[in-house]
Amino acid sequence: MRRLLLWHFLLAGWFLLFSPPARGENLPLNPWNENPLYALAWKASQQAVEKLGRGKDGTLLVLTNAGYVKAGGLDSTAALEAVTEVTGSSPGKGNLWLIHSALDQPLYFFFFSRRSGHSFYAEADGAAIRADGKASFQQILSREPSRLFRHAVLKNISPASLSTDPEATEKEIKNRVHGGNWASLAALAHLWTLDPPVELVRAVQFHDHICPGVLSGYYLAQFLSVQFPLAEYQRYFFIASPSYCKDDALQVIFNQTVGKRGMAVLPLSAEDQASLVPEARDAAGIFFRYDPKTGKGNGAVVGFAWQRLHQDSSSGKEKKFPFLDSLQQVRWMVDQRDQYGRYVYFLKTFDLPPGEVPQDYCRMGINPWEKLGLWIKNGKAKRP
Repeated sequence: MRRLLLWHFLLAGWFLLFSPPARGENLPLNPWNENPLYALAWKASQQAVEKLGRGKDGTLLVLTNAGYVKAGGLDSTAALEAVTEVTGSSPGKGNLWLIHSALDQPLYFFFFSRRSGHSFYAEADGAAIRADGKASFQQILSREPSRLFRHAVLKNISPASLSTDPEATEKEIKNRVHGGNWASLAALAHLWTLDPPVELVRAVQFHDHICPGVLSGYYLAQFLSVQFPLAEYQRYFFIASPSYCKDDALQVIFNQTVGKRGMAVLPLSAEDQASLVPEARDAAGIFFRYDPKTGKGNGAVVGFAWQRLHQDSSSGKEKKFPFLDSLQQVRWMVDQRDQYGRYVYFLKTFDLPPGEVPQDYCRMGINPWEKLGLWIKNGKAKRP
C-alpha cells in the first residue's frame, strides 16, 4: 500500500513538473512565444478577432505570407502558429491561405469575415520588429498597433461597399493608400467566398493574386486533363509561349516546372505575335505528351478565345475601373469554370517524327512556331 501511495505521489509530481502550465488568454505555450513574430501575429490576430469575430463556424479567412518572408531578419514561420491558435483558421479547414512572397517582402496578415464583409489588414513594420527583437511576449502585446504595423486597416470589402464609389476605390488602390498588397488580398478574399476548387486555390497562392490570366491557366488545365490526358508512362512537356499568368497555374496543377525540365518558357514580343499566322495569334502554348520508353509522342497547340470570353462576360480590354472590372470578370470565370471548352480549343495537333523529343522544339536557335508551320516568314507561312 505504501509503495502504491509513493508511486502515485511520484507520478503526480512528474505531471506537475513536466506538464505545460495552464494557458491564460495571453500565455501561449513554448517554444513559439520566444519568437517576436509569434507575438506580433498574436497581436494582429487578437485585433482581428475583436473587430471581426473569431469565426468558429469557418466564416473567417486569414491570408498571410508568413513562412515565406523574413521580418526584422527573423523567420516568420512561427507566426502561423499564433494565427491558428487565436483565430482557429487552418489550411485544413480551407480558411488559412499561405500566399507566396519574396523573402524580403513585408510580413502581412489579412483577415476577412464572410458574414459581415469586413476585413482587417495588418502589415508589419520591419524596423519596429528589429527594435523589439528582444521584447517579451507581453511587452509586444502591450505595444500600440502604430508601433508594430505600417498599415492597420479595417474596411468593408463586400461587392456592394466597394462599388458604392468606384472612383474612390480605384483611387485608393492606385495610390496604395493601404499598402501595395491590400488590393490583391481583397480580391483573394472575394475568390474565397465563391468556394473555388482546391487546385485553383493552390495556383493563386503560388501566383500571389487572382486575375483572369491565372484563371485561364485553370481552364487550360481542365481542357488538357480531359482532351489531352496522359496514357501510362507518358509525361507532359509544355512550352509556355506566349508566357503569362496561365503558366503559374499549369506549373502548380501538373507539377511541370522549369526546374524539373517539364516546361520551357519562350516569350513573344508584340512583333513576334504579329509574325504568327492569324489563326495562331490566340495560342496559349504548345503541349506535348511523350513516352520515354517507346520514344513516341505527340503534341498540340492550344488556343484560348479571349475575345469570346470578353464578350460572354460583358467585359472589354479597356477597363474603366481596372480593379473592380477585373474582379467582376474573375467572379464570372469562376462561376463559368465548367464551360472551359467554349474558350479552350486545339489549334493544331501533330505526331512527333521518329527520333524527336519535345525538347527538340525549344533548343537554342529553334523557333517552335516556325517548326510547326505557324510562323510567317518572307510574307508566307513556312509549312513543316
